[in-house]
Amino acid sequence: IDRDVHNLGVVPVIRMANRQRTADRVGKSEITPEVMSITDAACRRLMGMEVASEFYGAPQRYILGASESA
Repeated sequence: IDRDVHNLGVVPVIRMANRQRTADRVGKSEITPEVMSITDAACRRLMGMEVASEFYGAPQRYILGASESA
């Protein structure tokens, strides 16, 4: 990890509000519900694929040639 010593005592970050208004100081997002829905679905799909790869990537054990009475 690279460090940038600036001797400010705080992290130099400011809030940038998008479309800020007098009544709405935090601004308004331009991410539409449709885009958010598609993004959420993609994240769910990727998470499901990750879980499946972990589950099916583990070695499976099988017993071959055994009878039910054994």
